[in-house]
Parts: sequence; structure tokens; C-alpha cells
Amino acid sequence: KKSKQQEVKGIKISPRIAEHDLEVGVKKAIQFLHEGDKVKVTCMFRAREVTHPEMGQQKLARFLEMVSEYATSERTPTLDGRMMIMVLLPKPGVAKKKDAKNPNKQDRRKAVQDHGDGEDHAAEVAQQPPVPAQGSVSEETA
Repeated sequence: KKSKQQEVKGIKISPRIAEHDLEVGVKKAIQFLHEGDKVKVTCMFRAREVTHPEMGQQKLARFLEMVSEYATSERTPTLDGRMMIMVLLPKPGVAKKKDAKNPNKQDRRKAVQDHGDGEDHAAEVAQQPPVPAQGSVSEETA
């Protein structure tokens, strides 16, 4: 059997990242973990932020806490120059098979006709009666 190569996906945050932005990164990390990939979380320090590595440590700890249901830490947060790096592994059973995904997502949405007037025309197509072809048998011939 061929074993799947585990890719390393990256997410970048900063020590002063807002809570919502952190949540967006967590959602993306969970998506990567479901695909069976490792996640490398990098906390970038700018200017004088590097004098407070504990701020980055706190953000990475919060990140790990938010994904703890899906991942374990392969590499604890370590400071490397101006970056603090942590690597996450998916927990066993978290990764979904890629075959189970629906490759065509458009099937779930209704098709909308665009006539350039800013309105949805999907319902109009279904409600219009069929137009008879010219020269049909139902016309009287004289």
C-alpha cells in the first residue's frame, strides 16, 4: 500500500492578533487537520514585540487550546529569531478520507440566471409556460 504523504500547512499569527482573526486561523487549521495534514503555526514578532515573547507564547497556547479536540502538539512553541513556531499533528481518527468529499460543490446551490438587472431569475425560468414553435400543427391553415 502507498502511504499518504503528510503535507505541512502553515498559519501565521502575530502576538497582537484579534480574537476573531485567531478564530479564523483556528477554523482553517481544523480544516487542514481534517485533511490529514500537519499544521505549522508561526507567530511573527515585529519591531519591539520580540522583547515580549510571553505574548506570543500566550497566543500559541490559546490556539492549541482551541484546536485541542482535533490536534496534539508535535513541537512545542520555540522562539527562532523573530518567529515562534509550533507544529500540530492531527489526532488519530480526525482525518477524513478525501474520497468522501463532494468534488462538485456547485450541485448544492441553485443555478441563478444573470440578466444584468441585479435580480435573480431562477424562479422565472420554472414559471414561464413553454413557447410554442412557429408553424406548429395547432395553427389553422387557410
